[in-house]
Amino acid sequence: MAVAIALASSCASTRTSDTPYERLTMEAIRHFGELHLSGKLPGLAKDEHGNVETEAIPESQHVTYPVGVVLHVTTEAQESRYGYTFTKDSATAQWRLTRAWRVLGDGQQKDLKIE
Repeated sequence: MAVAIALASSCASTRTSDTPYERLTMEAIRHFGELHLSGKLPGLAKDEHGNVETEAIPESQHVTYPVGVVLHVTTEAQESRYGYTFTKDSATAQWRLTRAWRVLGDGQQKDLKIE
């Protein structure tokens, strides 16, 4: 299952998650939103809007750590596409942005620096 969320000022969803992986994905999206609002996402300005989609979410009831969530962002103007990988090393660990990239017009990916 993939989740699509509009990139708005809160970047959070009120959707109730059913599986552990869905709950973790929503946590990662909330972390993404926090970074976006604070202007700390590589390549994406905090006032830029668009759509966020996740890669497929496992349906398993058992989570194996470390766990990663990949988010794809298309800006409203569809001039830019970005990808972000968030990783959580254990159930009590914080989410970390571990990879960021921009997809160029010809489909090539260019890694962005994470600070």
